[in-house]
Amino acid sequence: MSHSLLAAFVTQAPDILSGDVRSALRRDAAELFLGTVLTVLGIASLGVHRLRKKSNERGLLWFGVFTAVYGVRMILSADVFHFAATADPVQRQLWRYPVQGLTYILPLLGALFLREVFPEWAAKIHRAVLWLLGGFAGVAIATDLILRRPGSLHLLNNAIVIAGFLLLLKALPRHSSGRFRRPLRIAGVVYVVSVLAENLWSFYGSSDSVSFVLETMEPLTFTCFLAVLGAVVVGGIFEREEQLIEVHKELEIAQRIQKAILPRELPANASVTMAARYLAMTAVAGDFYDFLLPGENQIGILIADVSGHGVPAALIASMVKVAIAAQLPLADDPAQVLAGMNRVLCGKMQGQFVSAAYLYLDTDKWLLRYAGAGHPPLLQQSGDTASKNSPIESISENGMPLGLFAHASYSAVERPLAPGSRFLLYTDGLIEASNAADEFFGDDRVRETLRDGRTFTPDQLATLCVDRVTAWAGPLQQDDLTVIVVDVAA
Repeated sequence: MSHSLLAAFVTQAPDILSGDVRSALRRDAAELFLGTVLTVLGIASLGVHRLRKKSNERGLLWFGVFTAVYGVRMILSADVFHFAATADPVQRQLWRYPVQGLTYILPLLGALFLREVFPEWAAKIHRAVLWLLGGFAGVAIATDLILRRPGSLHLLNNAIVIAGFLLLLKALPRHSSGRFRRPLRIAGVVYVVSVLAENLWSFYGSSDSVSFVLETMEPLTFTCFLAVLGAVVVGGIFEREEQLIEVHKELEIAQRIQKAILPRELPANASVTMAARYLAMTAVAGDFYDFLLPGENQIGILIADVSGHGVPAALIASMVKVAIAAQLPLADDPAQVLAGMNRVLCGKMQGQFVSAAYLYLDTDKWLLRYAGAGHPPLLQQSGDTASKNSPIESISENGMPLGLFAHASYSAVERPLAPGSRFLLYTDGLIEASNAADEFFGDDRVRETLRDGRTFTPDQLATLCVDRVTAWAGPLQQDDLTVIVVDVAA
């Protein structure tokens, strides 16, 4: 009770503390108690939902709104509350308008609540139904005001509530609410019976004591039903939390497995040094890289990017690991490596594909061979890398992405390997990273990064590439990113 109402109650005590008021207090005690409990429970539920603002759980939100509104309605409908508000019988009649207004709004709030508690009802409780319930509430409130008779459509509102409950009870046997199904049905049936009994008695009954019992039963039985619904909401939250925990554990295991399939160490020899950076946008990713070492001074470097993201892409990346491992006898022929991988992957991709590039370096014969499968081109920085004007060449020899056509063929480019060359292999997460203005990082900025890092070690340059892209895209970065820098000794 607010301070103003309490003050009014105290100042009007001689008139209020009559036998009728004491009788109203006794009659309304249960309703006031339940209304207070429900209001506090509803507000607490809204507070918990607010604390869980990162969660998409809206069942707790609508449970809190519905429960709080129903509790406030119970408090406002108590006769003793009206006595405390004013001693004037005419003014006390005005308090019935907000009570009836909340009564008309409750079916709409209940429908919104049920859509969240029972997700399969989202298709059944169409938006048109919500609009009808909202429209009825508006028309009913307007009718009360026009006719100057609060509760003018009370019976129709009760009919809507009872019809909604009967539909709910009919649907419960098919609902997967588990141990709450039977209590829900029992509490719902008892509530519907109490409402019907109260309405019928108001027309045909004459005993005040029976009327008092029936009037008390309606809020009590509904509170019991609401308590079971609250248990359904809380139980659903805990169940989903447990599922999320299990999913999180499985993702952690998948993440460890994916890290395990990536090379633990980067190969190197007297003439070649490398650095790699692997940045996943989710717990697991579809980017992949690996190496084939057919000889002491021969290195084959594979970089691949699976279409899509997350767990499906990560599963296919593990298949790419198997596919590349089988190509060791062909490691010096990039075209045959890609063709062999394609044969292994075809028919197992479920509509996805893999872009890939393979670079073979032989520092005995000082030659390189390169082939691509729908992948961004290889960048080669030749000559004096200490000079800002050192040329950067794009090497592209692309065929179809892997996994689409079993008989796809690939070709490779071969050229002399110049001492002092630097190579950059990367996935499209580097060049296609977009900023807030929807601009790609692009090939020109990649080349500028190469020039700015011309005196850097491979490890420093790889870090510079990742730092510039993440600064460019910020939280908008959505694609996985892999960068491999290869330096050939001068």
